[in-house]
Amino acid sequence: SKQPKITAQELPQDQIGGITPGQNSEHSLKVAAWDESSRHILLKHDFLSGDKAVNEWLWVDRENQQKIVNISFLTNLEITDIKTARDGQMYILQSNGAVRLLTVDSGAISRPLISQVTSFNSYQDNILSYNGTQADNRVVGVWRDGWTMPTIMQIKPNIETSVSTHIAVSNYFYNDTVAISNGSNVVVYSGKLPQTTHDKDTFIKEPFATFTLSRPIEKLSIS
Repeated sequence: SKQPKITAQELPQDQIGGITPGQNSEHSLKVAAWDESSRHILLKHDFLSGDKAVNEWLWVDRENQQKIVNISFLTNLEITDIKTARDGQMYILQSNGAVRLLTVDSGAISRPLISQVTSFNSYQDNILSYNGTQADNRVVGVWRDGWTMPTIMQIKPNIETSVSTHIAVSNYFYNDTVAISNGSNVVVYSGKLPQTTHDKDTFIKEPFATFTLSRPIEKLSIS
């Protein structure tokens, strides 16, 4: 750490969208994630195609500068967010609200794990927490690898748009922990993540903790 090594890496242009020889255009590259080995980098690439704003996702191998996978080209899907999973896998959120698991090497894509999702986060590569919609309601829920369906933890009418809702998942002393915020109020549940309606009723029956902050919450995470 006292002698950091900095390496410049040129990305092969034939794997990147929006590049036209002889024409200048604005491009933005942002590091979205690293994998656990620090070998691979997930980049979000934003550019203009005519008057249309486009984003694509690039999976870069630091040990092989020519090995870059354009996830958007590979899947031919419009992707709004990606979270890395196990080696060579990632969860992708499509613009239509479907979350799927992608295996990069084979290009295999799972069925939708969750539908009608607006935003999501991952924990330990096998648990997802998400915000979404259902009919005229806003929902927050969780999904765990092996589950056939996600579990909705809370439902709020869409008319309460002025109150922001967030959810975060973690594990503490061998107990699953779920925190949900509504406006400035936070409730924390602890136990075993529920997979059925009966399990959920037991899980949320007695909150581990509740508290209220002095202002609405904009982002929620568990350290």
